[in-house]
Amino acid sequence: MHTPLLLATTAALLLAAATIPASAQDLPDAEIAKLFPRQTCANTCTEWTPCCSGTFCRRDPVAGCLLTEGCDPSKSFGGKCIPVPLCKSFREDFNDPKVLINKTNYTHPDAASFWKEYSGTDNAYIEGGNLVLELKWSDAAKEGKGGGQGATIPGLRYMQYGEITARIKTAPGRGVVSSFITKTSISDTIGDELDFEMLGANPSEIQTNFYVNGQLDWTKGGKWYFPSGSGQSHDSDYHTYTLDWKPDRTRFLIDGKEIRSFTPADVKNDYPRAIQRVFFSVWDAGCNTLKGTQDWAGGETDWCKDASKRGQVRKMFVDWVEIKCFQEDTRKADTFDIKFADPNAASGSNNGGGSTSGNAGQGVGGGSNGGVRSTTGNAGGANAGDAMGSASDLGAKAAAAMVAGLGLAGAVFALFA
Repeated sequence: MHTPLLLATTAALLLAAATIPASAQDLPDAEIAKLFPRQTCANTCTEWTPCCSGTFCRRDPVAGCLLTEGCDPSKSFGGKCIPVPLCKSFREDFNDPKVLINKTNYTHPDAASFWKEYSGTDNAYIEGGNLVLELKWSDAAKEGKGGGQGATIPGLRYMQYGEITARIKTAPGRGVVSSFITKTSISDTIGDELDFEMLGANPSEIQTNFYVNGQLDWTKGGKWYFPSGSGQSHDSDYHTYTLDWKPDRTRFLIDGKEIRSFTPADVKNDYPRAIQRVFFSVWDAGCNTLKGTQDWAGGETDWCKDASKRGQVRKMFVDWVEIKCFQEDTRKADTFDIKFADPNAASGSNNGGGSTSGNAGQGVGGGSNGGVRSTTGNAGGANAGDAMGSASDLGAKAAAAMVAGLGLAGAVFALFA
């Protein structure tokens, strides 16, 4: 019965469970769904439009099937959404334009590194070995009041602890903010967050902050300055910024030098533990914003009242980014596929119900023998058994079960699989 190995492995898993928070340890869809806002459908979706999102049944990987984008497993066909892709260590030098995609073109977390969160308006591209984020004047920005239209570029995978380093040159100008952060959700009021924020109004100052459980507590912020007389600034030079986030300590580093750190005890256990992903962004905080935001950003952006400045483009450059995971996602690639019934391969009675992507109503008819396709073109499901099937020893099976999201109970169960 492998009793000694069982006891040793179980002890190791219990130790791991003590340091890995529940949001990553217990990855069943129903648990992760609690981290992200969603609306649900009146009825359970069919195989033709299998993913429930925003009250509609859909067949779109992003708008419908991604758990992190609002998919509701309780009303999706087979109770499934595309699970959360977790961390894989990598370095991106931004030499290939294909690493940045429009969000609407997402197919798989291994197909690119980053997406444009607002595909129609994000001013971002790859050029000269940099990810370039632009801030431009737009009459339509700020709910039609006018202001800078910037860019928000998140990574495709989530992490729970790890080290992220990026080499960045920021965008200049009063009211302009360049950010390198990690956060759970695009919403500021959900999950946790770690921040580097650089204000164009003060190019010698670096601001750091962190938030927990969506509570925007600005008293936790910190400031650091380049040495007086050094001639250094964040908008004229490239600098490396590191977020070193571990279960027992978080550190902020500039050019390899620690500028801030804290432990759970230091912050009375109000410590960031939820899964997060990296974001780069540039935005206009000084034009048609709340007075408190404008004051924080150093005042009104010059183009807010001076129309002659509105042809200017403020640019943030990211030369490279490197992510070192605390725990690697070892699940198979097809874990992130979703099977869609293919109307072209359908046979049988023409009575398949459902809604089209983004629209309520009747969908394409199809019989019970309709074909299926996956989001990456590879038929065949991914499940925890597949993820563990290649493990040759009991300890590897248990570790794979933890990564696959089965939690401690599933990992112990895997010992007997």
